[in-house]
Amino acid sequence: MRGMPATRSRKSRPELAVTAERLALAREAMRAALRSVAQLRQLLPPLPFTADGHLVGSYGEAWAVWMFDLAHLSEKVHDARSREGLGVQIKATFGGATVGMAPHHAPDRLVVIDFDDDCSPSLLYNGPGALPWERARPSKAGGQRFISVKELVRLHAQVDDQARLALVRDPQTVLAQELPA
Repeated sequence: MRGMPATRSRKSRPELAVTAERLALAREAMRAALRSVAQLRQLLPPLPFTADGHLVGSYGEAWAVWMFDLAHLSEKVHDARSREGLGVQIKATFGGATVGMAPHHAPDRLVVIDFDDDCSPSLLYNGPGALPWERARPSKAGGQRFISVKELVRLHAQVDDQARLALVRDPQTVLAQELPA
């Protein structure tokens, strides 16, 4: 209709432009966010202020897109697409014990990144999504399927290098950057 503002569908989101410099700046912003979470815990105990959810998930997606040169998507099962056209589900945690996965379909590939207290990434799993998905326990509420981080690390060690996404950019190049004050 005339005069009505155009609405943007979920599929027409702007492209995710990730660079080493932007990741370094995002890392600094995440550190600040974590300091705020810690301050909130001190100010309002016993409320369990946590840094999980979209904050960590989006941060993990940015790192994975950059590290593996993925095309960012936002689909039900897949968060990105590899150069070979494989769907990739990206999961991130800040020292969590379990990782949630989509409940109804195994992703083509799964990338799981863990962040330490300094917001630096460690790759927990990079490989086919079917095996972790099959091993994951469905939640009683019918939402996501959950797999332990220990199990993911064990499965990661069993993945053949040919079945992994190729690491295009080393996270150490970002972690070594000195940011202007």
